[in-house]
Amino acid sequence: MRTGRIIGILALAAALLLTACEQTTSPEKLVEEAKKKFGNATVISKSEGKGENKVELKDELQGFSYWVSSKMENLSNDSSLGVLKEKGSDFFSALGSFIKEKTQGAVEDLCKKANISCEFSEVLDEKLPTLLTLKAETLEKAEPVLKACAELIQKLNLKNRLDGVRIQVQNAEHKTIGGIVLPDMKVLNADGMDALN
Repeated sequence: MRTGRIIGILALAAALLLTACEQTTSPEKLVEEAKKKFGNATVISKSEGKGENKVELKDELQGFSYWVSSKMENLSNDSSLGVLKEKGSDFFSALGSFIKEKTQGAVEDLCKKANISCEFSEVLDEKLPTLLTLKAETLEKAEPVLKACAELIQKLNLKNRLDGVRIQVQNAEHKTIGGIVLPDMKVLNADGMDALN
């Protein structure tokens, strides 16, 4: 019993020692990783701080700014369980804002003419990739506008960065009744959209 306890304490001490040796990713490495994942970018600013490094970049392909970061997160309030390195980026959110800025006027005009409402998502997330929601009584009523909006947005899908992004149609009860998933221009019904979840 006592030997098991000693082994457990030694294992915990080893884990804490390993996490204590962890460091945040350097700004230079963050830039390298961002360019590899998202494409060429120019560094706007770098900040190095205790436990966090952050780099702001300007995307060379489409011109919007985004950030990447690396920080150490305590696993408990007093750090007794160690720390964990966490990386983050707002690339997809920034890309969504850029697409919204470029297409919002045309999208709203299309919706107004068809007497349906539309709403861009506040944040585009890799895990929740809905960019635009159209509100309509039926999918059939929204279909011409849905296709037109998808075509507008697809024109900005450079290097397939928006592949997998959704434009959905919801009814008055906020139930998804269909949509399009880029880069395809095929209109999916509710079952087709649900199958993607």
